[in-house]
Amino acid sequence: FVQFMKELGFHEKALRYILGRRPSLISLPLYGGDGEGVSKTIAALIAFGMTRRQLRVLVTTSPGVLAMPPNKVGVVGKMLQEEGLSRADIASLLRKSPWVLLYDVKAEVGPVLECLRSIGVSDMANVVKAYPQVFGLDPEEQILRVCGVLLECDVGTGSIPSMIQICPSLLSVPVDDHLLPMLDYFQADLDLRLPEIGKMFRAYPGTMLLSVDRDIRPTEEFLRDVGIKNVGRVVTLSPAILTFDVGTQLVPKMRFLDKVGLTSYDMANFPQVFNFPLDRIIRPRLLFLVYLRIPTISKPLKHILAPTDFDFCNITLGGVNISSYDKFVGTLPPIELPNPPKASKRPPLPGKPSLIREENEKIMLRVKGDARLADYKQLKAVLQKKQQENKKRQQKGREFFDLERSQWVYEGEGTFPPKGPPVQSEEKRRGAGNRSSLDDGMQL
Repeated sequence: FVQFMKELGFHEKALRYILGRRPSLISLPLYGGDGEGVSKTIAALIAFGMTRRQLRVLVTTSPGVLAMPPNKVGVVGKMLQEEGLSRADIASLLRKSPWVLLYDVKAEVGPVLECLRSIGVSDMANVVKAYPQVFGLDPEEQILRVCGVLLECDVGTGSIPSMIQICPSLLSVPVDDHLLPMLDYFQADLDLRLPEIGKMFRAYPGTMLLSVDRDIRPTEEFLRDVGIKNVGRVVTLSPAILTFDVGTQLVPKMRFLDKVGLTSYDMANFPQVFNFPLDRIIRPRLLFLVYLRIPTISKPLKHILAPTDFDFCNITLGGVNISSYDKFVGTLPPIELPNPPKASKRPPLPGKPSLIREENEKIMLRVKGDARLADYKQLKAVLQKKQQENKKRQQKGREFFDLERSQWVYEGEGTFPPKGPPVQSEEKRRGAGNRSSLDDGMQL
């Protein structure tokens, strides 16, 4: 066994690690009969596009994969190919989720695929790649029941397949313990009707995975505290707001909007404002209005947060030179955003198989994520260089959010936010020429 693994490129250190975790691998037949044996299992994995290097990583992280019968690997791979997965896709899936091989092809994989086809899912390959745990779901008791709840919410049969393809993990949501209580909460506390809930699910299917107590209720309380009465309308227009942490994401944005003169009325009219990044879009654009001495309430938020800086300068501001805006952004001091809390461990959802099966006690697959990225050091060096260049142009100082006082604090030279010269009338501007405090090309 050791000699065979060395021929595949495994070093002694790696073999000691593998056998230290799975000493029972030595007892497995190397060249067994009737299609069995470690060598044939490896050959079956390579046949589906897995390179030797990828194979070494897979065996090192999940040694139990060598105990899989070769014919099981072949049957699973062939079925995935029939659903549109390429050899490269299958190899990638087995590297990331080798426990897929534990599913029973006839009793689990086949019925799930047939159920998804009956619903209307056409892009089966993306569903399997994004959420391989789908094979562990019960078609009748889980998948079809989730679809039944969506139908009750007036989600059409044509929208359900697209929702599954966007967020296949929604099929794993427990109906009795999670989904139905969520519907009761939306109806009783937020005064939403079932069609409105269905509209929210269609716009953001990930809403179905949120926890009422941990995610939704704190956001509702925050919105009511800032003066928004119709919370149901806000979450219907922008369901992604339910995914943000109140203390470190929603409150800092709200305090900054208050600081530049906006009110809860503006937020209620355009709740999507909370979806935009504060440091890259909200802050520089609103401060640019302050610099130009343009009241922030004089323009709708949806126009201020235009898709691009070009649209913001040329459409919202009526022809300001975009280079002037870029130079202004370069003079802003860096902003320090509070770190959101680490996600708490959520209760496991149905779908992932047990790591140990009675029919094959030698299999115990452990999947470890590899956070290393190719050319990571080079990319990091380029990023650091860009950050250093930006710091040279920035105003000396910093702006940070004080969690204890729940307000933004500026430490540095001069006043902040900066303000430009008063906007002149058209006649005076013509007499003074095309002069600007930032550059000669700014036009208001």
